[in-house]
Amino acid sequence: MNKQDYEWVKQSRQIVMDQCKQLTTEELTNDHHFAIRNVKETLIHITKCYRNWIGSFLLGHEKVGDFSKEELATMSFADIEALYTLVDTYVYEAIDTFEDALHTPVSSASAFKNTVQKTPHHLLFHAFTHEFHHKGQLTAMLHLMGHTPNNINMVQFDSVPNED
Repeated sequence: MNKQDYEWVKQSRQIVMDQCKQLTTEELTNDHHFAIRNVKETLIHITKCYRNWIGSFLLGHEKVGDFSKEELATMSFADIEALYTLVDTYVYEAIDTFEDALHTPVSSASAFKNTVQKTPHHLLFHAFTHEFHHKGQLTAMLHLMGHTPNNINMVQFDSVPNED
């Protein structure tokens, strides 16, 4: 895992976010009776994986829970984007912190009920694949609402790594 890998994840995310940003409030919260129910809650759920596994478990930040129904109801798209900015901060911090130890197991019992041991590489890979799993569901929801989902296939992105 490196910053270029995450840049590709972010490029794909931005395609979906740009399309979701155009949805009405009704479309964002329309219950599709599968997955995480609606677009808004799915977008927020994706961040929870990053916030817990990368932010809390790997970096030691406070464990996060679910947002209450009242909090969800008042969250704007800008609030969702702010969660992704936090996620970006966590991922870059993890890549920088564990650059030379991506395959060294890390244990945590404080943020989770049982002691868990995983490598930073495993946790980053899990968060990335979790996001793509749910982005597939988001594109299905967009399709069900009559929108044509934009292509989020990473093969279309520039394959030449950026210089940091």
